[in-house]
Amino acid sequence: MIDLIPAIKILTPTEVVDKETIERLKAFKESGVSRVLIVDVQGAKSNAPVALNLVKQITELCGVKVSYSGGIKSRESLKNALSLGADQVICSTIGSEQSNVFNYWAECFGSQCVILGADLKGGKLLVKGRKQESAAKLEVLLKSLIAEGLKSVVVCNVEAEEGGEFNADFYRGITSLFPRLKVIARGGVNTVEEVDRLEESGVKGAIFSLSESRLTPQEIYNYYKQGKDE
Repeated sequence: MIDLIPAIKILTPTEVVDKETIERLKAFKESGVSRVLIVDVQGAKSNAPVALNLVKQITELCGVKVSYSGGIKSRESLKNALSLGADQVICSTIGSEQSNVFNYWAECFGSQCVILGADLKGGKLLVKGRKQESAAKLEVLLKSLIAEGLKSVVVCNVEAEEGGEFNADFYRGITSLFPRLKVIARGGVNTVEEVDRLEESGVKGAIFSLSESRLTPQEIYNYYKQGKDE
C-alpha cells in the first residue's frame, strides 16, 4: 500500500480555493487521503510562489497535510510556506541547480520538510517551471544529495503527465538504484491498476491530478481497505 496524494494545479494567482475543489478534497480525505499537493505553476516559472495563501485555507477547511511546489527559490519563501501550514516544500530548481543551498535548507528545516523535486522529460531534468534543461544528471544528483541526508524525492514523468503513456518501469530504475530513498511518483496516474503497478515498482507514494485523474474516492477507499486487510 502506498500513499495517494491528490494535486491541485494553480495556474493563476487566486485568493480562495473554489467550493467544488474543497468538497472534492473532503471526499478524498474521507476515503483515506491525508495529504494534498499544491502545484503553483506560475510560481515555478518565476522567482517566488504566488499561491501560498491557499495553504491555510486547505489545511483548515479540509483537515489534510499540505505539500507545496512551485517558486520556492529563497529561504524566505520556504519559511513562509511552512509558517502558513505546509509541512513539506518541494524544491526542483534549487535542488538541481544549487544543491549546496538545498542541503542547507534541509539541515535547517529538516529533511522531512525539504523534498527534492525531479521533473524528467526525455531523460533530462527540467527546471525553472520546466522551461529549461538542467545540466545535472539525476543519478549523480541523487547520490550526492543522499550522502548529505536526502530522504525523499518526487519524480515526475513529464511526458506521461502531458498525456503520454503511463510507465511504471520509469520509476523502477530509480527505486532499484536507491532502495532506501522514498520515491513518490507523479505523472499520468489515472487508475487503481496503475497504482498497483507503481507499488510493485517500489515507489512509496503516487501523486494524481485532482481535476484530471479518473481515480475516485470510493476506489481509493477500497484500495486502502484492501491494504489494511492483507
